[in-house]
Amino acid sequence: MIRLIALDIDGTLVGDGSEVSHRDREALIEAHRAGCSVALISGRSRGTVLPIYEQFPVGVITALSSYDGAIVELTAPPEVVAVERMSPPTALAAFDALVEAGMGPEIFPGGPGDPVFAWEEAPPPGNWQQHNLWRLGLMDRAGLIEVLRGGPITISAMGPIEEATAGLERVREACGDGVSASLTYSPRYGGYFAQVASPKSTKTHALETIAQRLGVSSPEVMAVGDWLNDIGMLEIAGVGVAMGGSADEVIAAADWVTGPVEAAGVAAAVERYVLGV
Repeated sequence: MIRLIALDIDGTLVGDGSEVSHRDREALIEAHRAGCSVALISGRSRGTVLPIYEQFPVGVITALSSYDGAIVELTAPPEVVAVERMSPPTALAAFDALVEAGMGPEIFPGGPGDPVFAWEEAPPPGNWQQHNLWRLGLMDRAGLIEVLRGGPITISAMGPIEEATAGLERVREACGDGVSASLTYSPRYGGYFAQVASPKSTKTHALETIAQRLGVSSPEVMAVGDWLNDIGMLEIAGVGVAMGGSADEVIAAADWVTGPVEAAGVAAAVERYVLGV
């Protein structure tokens, strides 16, 4: 019996846009009525996870995790159960490594308003800025170092896959085991992100934290995802579901492959493993 559904967002619950399909939404509402908890576990910032959460009736989504697992919270009653920050020296080393790779990193310190800061001499790509001008602050080097001293939640940088991969390689060389470094893809931005956070900031750790707080064992979890940073969730879940069109590595880690996001693949998985349709 599945008691917890863990869902990635981009490429899984939403595609290029930001609207959850009617079929996916109704299937998750029915799962909730059947006594199943639902958790959104995303690489998105908290401020961009909330618009997805708000598309569901209150109570349907039991838990949220943002920044690839750096922040984990329960929704009823509201409680932040985990916040993982980067150490200041490691954050500075990771930031500089991404700049040396030719990227324009964004720093997410967390906190009210979900602000983002970047260096005026190495700004983020224009496409990213168009979506985030309302919360973006460009700073000089001194201001940037001051932000990093606070221990950011995560640092990310967007670019072509070759550039993002090279950026991650430089980060790993500079920081070693002091960071969690992952490559993600966002349909919303149409680009790849080099995502850097504390070692415990992973979707796998977030799922383990949520399941423990809810009293759910691994065999009672169904995890659904489409990208490399979802593999750990799929492997520890009793049922791991890959979206149609997922990376080969994700499909290899899954127990079942559902349809793509455009065909409401989440709903198909919920109907099969939770609702018995």
